[in-house]
Amino acid sequence: MVKQLNRRVTVIVPGVTQNDQGGNEATTIDSWVKWAHVENRTGSNSFQNQQQTWQYDYKVIMRYEATRPTKSNYEIEYENYRLKVESVEIDSEGYKGYEILRCSKIDEFITDGNSS
Repeated sequence: MVKQLNRRVTVIVPGVTQNDQGGNEATTIDSWVKWAHVENRTGSNSFQNQQQTWQYDYKVIMRYEATRPTKSNYEIEYENYRLKVESVEIDSEGYKGYEILRCSKIDEFITDGNSS
């Protein structure tokens, strides 16, 4: 599988720190930019707590780096969206290796009955 890696994504290692009041704050421990192949997203809508949500699924293919493997608790930033990594698959082609990530993003709409 030879893919054209023509998109830039940022791999984010999320973390938590404690603030002055003793609460937890989400922080970024580390991040780096990689070239990737991002396939067209697929999605569906659902109603959760009477609120319409759309869940989009992305397939992101990147070169595997043994020194910085992508883990399932990492996040991907693509086109200013944070994607949650759902699964990671390592595909090897001889000595070349690819990471195949399945990621998701949720968009929420609040419908108030007004049409504009």
